[in-house]
Amino acid sequence: MYARAIAQCVEAVRTMEKYLDKAERFASAKKFDVAVLLSTRLAPDTGGLLYQIQGAFDYLKGGAVWLSGQQPPQHEDN
Repeated sequence: MYARAIAQCVEAVRTMEKYLDKAERFASAKKFDVAVLLSTRLAPDTGGLLYQIQGAFDYLKGGAVWLSGQQPPQHEDN
């Protein structure tokens, strides 16, 4: 179970990396700062894209640690 879960986590990270690369290329082609995309919210009551990405990675890290029977460490998002 652990190996399958970790494989899915790795795939999620790779997919997110592709999305971020695509966003960077888009911003470069349109000649604006990619930070504009990273701070964009899909709705007024949600966090920006960067916040959403950090949350997704927190869940991935937490899931991997919980599967090993440990408690995930707390890290400040910055």
